Amino acid sequence: MQPIRIFFKKEGRAKYISHLDLNRVMQRALRRACIPVWRTQGFNPHPYIAFGLPLSLFYESDCEVMDARLDGDMSLSEVKKRLSEQMPEGIEITAVKRPEHKLTDICFASYQLSLEFDGMAKKDLEDMLSKVMSNEQIIIEKKTKHRTVELDVKKYFESADIVVSDGLIRIDVTVPAGPTENLNPAFFATAFEKYGVKPDFENVRRLRLLTKDMNIFS
Repeated sequence: MQPIRIFFKKEGRAKYISHLDLNRVMQRALRRACIPVWRTQGFNPHPYIAFGLPLSLFYESDCEVMDARLDGDMSLSEVKKRLSEQMPEGIEITAVKRPEHKLTDICFASYQLSLEFDGMAKKDLEDMLSKVMSNEQIIIEKKTKHRTVELDVKKYFESADIVVSDGLIRIDVTVPAGPTENLNPAFFATAFEKYGVKPDFENVRRLRLLTKDMNIFS
């Protein structure tokens, strides 16, 4: 039995596919592609698959990962070819490899956010950003399963690469994204709404998954 790791993009219309539905999409694709993957035991056996860090609904990604186990003889290139033929619009298989890390080795994720502000000039957005950054702390609320906590996210504003143009703020940032700490990058939009102006539209794209040493997860 050979462990394999499937890398894929999720974009366009596929960003409306929930994580639960994605699980069904991939199980169905594996069956239709006749890929010999190991199946769970019991009354209703189905292909065993495991995903990396779940992607929030409405987010796009260049770096989604799914693990499976080959229970037969098939090359990785053939797995990629067959699976690609079964993908719905917006999901693209980019690679099939042998895993180098454990899924639990994911500790950080890099994102690009595009925040649109209708009718606001570059100068106005720069002034708003300066106003937000002038605060000693930038406090947002984060909801957990059992309670709501307050977080100071100013350090992420300071470490982010932020580009401002007419009607648009584009942000590249790396945030914790592991089993012990996970921060949704949507806090940028929340902070702008709290300290300035609410974005009229936002698009979030995951660019990379990283280990604790900031190496590319693979």
